[in-house]
Amino acid sequence: MAKNAIVGQSGGPTSVINASLAGVYESCKRRGAGKVYGMLHGVAGLLERRTCVLDDKLKTGTGIYGVFWNPDKLDGLGDISIHRIDVLNLYWESGITDIQQSRNVFYLRLWDNDLLLEQYPQLEGKLGAQEAGNRYVFEDRVDTSEKTAVVDWYYKKRQGSKTVLHYCKFVGDTVLFATENEARYRDRGWYDHGLYPFVFDPLFRTAGSPCGFGYIDVGKSAQEYVDRGNQAILQNMLSNARPRHFIRADGAVNEEEYADLSRDFVHVDGALGDDSIKPIAGKPLSDIYVTVIDKKIDELKEVTGNRDVSTGGTVSGVVAASAIAAMQEAGSKLSRDSNHASYRAFRKVCLLAVELIRQFYELPRCFRILGEQGSQEFISFTNAAMEPRSQGVELGVDMGSRIPLFDIEIGAEKQSPYSRLSQNEMAMQFFNAGLFDPARWEQALAALEIMDFDGKGTVERTIRENGQRYAAGQMQGMQERRQL
Repeated sequence: MAKNAIVGQSGGPTSVINASLAGVYESCKRRGAGKVYGMLHGVAGLLERRTCVLDDKLKTGTGIYGVFWNPDKLDGLGDISIHRIDVLNLYWESGITDIQQSRNVFYLRLWDNDLLLEQYPQLEGKLGAQEAGNRYVFEDRVDTSEKTAVVDWYYKKRQGSKTVLHYCKFVGDTVLFATENEARYRDRGWYDHGLYPFVFDPLFRTAGSPCGFGYIDVGKSAQEYVDRGNQAILQNMLSNARPRHFIRADGAVNEEEYADLSRDFVHVDGALGDDSIKPIAGKPLSDIYVTVIDKKIDELKEVTGNRDVSTGGTVSGVVAASAIAAMQEAGSKLSRDSNHASYRAFRKVCLLAVELIRQFYELPRCFRILGEQGSQEFISFTNAAMEPRSQGVELGVDMGSRIPLFDIEIGAEKQSPYSRLSQNEMAMQFFNAGLFDPARWEQALAALEIMDFDGKGTVERTIRENGQRYAAGQMQGMQERRQL
């Protein structure tokens, strides 16, 4: 029976990429692939989900990833789906700080009634307007009368020496699917990794909850006073910019003509005295109020980590890239801590994806791997090398099996121009110091041993390879001279 393959690659629709894609397709067909599937959205889809989660983290304090296996993807071949999870639609046990500690986890989603009836005909007559839990306050009216809340219930049970994750989907009192009702899932569970498919990424953690609070919570108090102060100043400015007047009841001045600036003449009845119309003296605000607002703005910048140097501003006279980079590093501790937490959360997402690959990637899938300097390689991949491996029998005892483990490190590219300039300055200092001289490669490696910077391993490897080639060339030259 012919096997299927899936092609996943990154990049735009250029002629080179299209040609490489065509070559992969032809190669798969020559090797007997029944169908060749394309990976929809590829890496861009994952990055888009991550951006949405980071937005939730910064604004509301908690971003949540959902890492699921979607068996309907790729015409039934199935693939991993990573979604942004709305924290208002997720429910867990109170008082826990790690979602994996909860006995039960409920995930609510609103489905259109017609789609539910199409997929689950047994719901006929059981759908209706239901309360769908917490909701946001929208400017527009959101009609949910033709939608029904579908609950995904995840729970853990101990079976023997391991914890098994079970799953149940239900609407109201009707169970649509339950792993404990299926023979193939009853003992194995829904996912082999036994974890809830949710990863929390909080900004500022709160005690007794896996969630946190965000920058809106942190800066709300100071921002409120800044807004109220600005409104008071603007109201005072407007009141003083348009003068008002006291008019005597017997002053006999035509008020409409007086207020109409387009009229050249204003009629009066009788004699016009100095006290017939008297301007109301405005009261200008003291500079102390502006100073208080400026202090509140500085407070808002401090508590949110939005200092001027973090957004590109520098102290007068600071022009060196290394000095600017040092100031940015010193002024962006909050963002660094937040980024490191996001890396840790994204590492958990990657590990869950690896475990789903281990469980479900049974059919070969073709991937394009991009290497250094634009090199590329096409590989066919399955989960064969990731499955548990038997340890054999020793002294009549079954040693069981072991599962290959993976260690993933998440890092960031250098996106700041100052960081790049600082790195380039350091490279020039290395060059001027002679660290790249192959004749002094051993001394260069000794100097690098006590240093710490990004890309250190690559620099060490390059210097070592160049030095070894230089030493081999010197040795070969000496042997040739001896022969002569």
